[in-house]
Amino acid sequence: MNIMETLLKQSSSLLKFILFFSFAVLAACDNQSDNSQYAFLTATVEGTDNSAATKTIINRQGKNHLPPDVTRIDFNITDSEGINTTASLAVGPETTTLNIRVFANRNLVIRVDVYAGDTLAFQGQDNVAALRPGQAFPLSIEADPVGGTPPPPATPTLDLDQNAVSVFEGDDFTATSMTFTVNLSALANGDVTVDFTVTDGTATRNDGDYTTTTGTATISAGNLTTTFDIVITGDTTVEPDESFNITLSNISPNAILGVATTIGTIISDDFPGRLNDTGITLCADVGSTDNLDCAATGATATVDGTDPADNDIVPAGQDAHFGRDAVLNDPTDGAAGFSFTKLDANGNPLADQTQPYFTQPWPCVQDNYTGLIWEVKTTDQGLQNNANGYTWFNSTGINDGGSPGLADPGTSLGCTDTGNCDTEKFTAEVNALGLCNLADWRLPTVEELLSIIDNSQLFPQNNPNAGYFPNEPQTEGPAETWTSASLADSPNTGISSNAAWTVANDGTITFRSKNFQNFVRLVSDGIVPAAPPVSVSSQP
Repeated sequence: MNIMETLLKQSSSLLKFILFFSFAVLAACDNQSDNSQYAFLTATVEGTDNSAATKTIINRQGKNHLPPDVTRIDFNITDSEGINTTASLAVGPETTTLNIRVFANRNLVIRVDVYAGDTLAFQGQDNVAALRPGQAFPLSIEADPVGGTPPPPATPTLDLDQNAVSVFEGDDFTATSMTFTVNLSALANGDVTVDFTVTDGTATRNDGDYTTTTGTATISAGNLTTTFDIVITGDTTVEPDESFNITLSNISPNAILGVATTIGTIISDDFPGRLNDTGITLCADVGSTDNLDCAATGATATVDGTDPADNDIVPAGQDAHFGRDAVLNDPTDGAAGFSFTKLDANGNPLADQTQPYFTQPWPCVQDNYTGLIWEVKTTDQGLQNNANGYTWFNSTGINDGGSPGLADPGTSLGCTDTGNCDTEKFTAEVNALGLCNLADWRLPTVEELLSIIDNSQLFPQNNPNAGYFPNEPQTEGPAETWTSASLADSPNTGISSNAAWTVANDGTITFRSKNFQNFVRLVSDGIVPAAPPVSVSSQP
């Protein structure tokens, strides 16, 4: 016997439902012009069979006037101010109370839908006069059995979210995800899948701006939204912002494709390179003298001079005649044309820039001309210890010259951070630390490392800028530091791509096997701030 036959057999007249409403006043709302008060409505639903006795329809352990097929009862309540409330009561073996939040002192229109599985068994609606706080009385809702299955829901529409999507490009060896969102207008019957395709705009795949080209996004059953990622690859090329196109297609049959296109924008974080001058402020003659005051010899950018000591010619147009170091020589923030600022752990300038490192240590230095921020080494045997050596390693496959190098083999003798003694892991650790409140630390380029070397000094220990970069590695010869630049394979010369360029602190440029342990000094563009610390608070 189906539910319809059961209902008709049990009732020769209209089936009635009695809802007993009791209001418990919570609090008055002073801003309600009609003096309405919030109240909680507790509704216990009972059925009647033209009998004085009533039975709870949500307790199957006794005789029920509803058949056991009933699974849920839905309530839809709208008050005289247009406020709508819905609630669903699951019918089970235990007595259940349903709480519905409504306004007192407002008329109500209440509709009740009773379901057996997905079948609408019957439906009723009644008006209720304004209920005052504390008032309780029975409400009778008469319902004719209607039977049947509700019409299937309309096929939902899937749209590609149109909010602007962009990410900073990042530097060499970085890969960043740009996230796009797709939304359904309503729940679908089962999983919804849709394909996406990436096509060139001003950003192009051939130039390495992005790597993802196609994919499939899936909105799981019971969900209205999902996301998919496009992988962006970074570089240090100065260029304008670039964009690419996203197009959706091939949607599953249980949804309709709506808005199907959008763009993603790659924000360039590379700026026109500004490199320091060499630091050379003296002239040389054609002989062996290289410490002459240019002005005293009469040499200028266009006119030769004469060495007064031996009458040798001092050629015009020497290094000392050009650049910042030729016109700027303020020693308070760096020698010649150099200009540095000591930064604290939060990336802010120290209040007193004159204190030496042993009195007031600083973790970073900003080059005021290039804008770059440099790591300062320590001697504490910790993460940034000045004696640590690292193998060159880059697992991304981007700008590695064809060879990723050597991950820390775990046997490095010249590094105190066992297991993390390669350039990639060290960089990741410093970024996770948020050194100087920054998270875009990276290996420098050859040119960037050269820009902080004062070439006026033959020996690094005589560098007048050493006060800004304390704790230089102690080596017998020049200390070599890794750069981000790899060598490409060159079979004719025997050079392998498993090598990368280094810059020594005397300005020497050479290359070493990536398996070799060298020093590292990280640099930041000062663009990406470190993530704020997670704070946990307890509510009383």
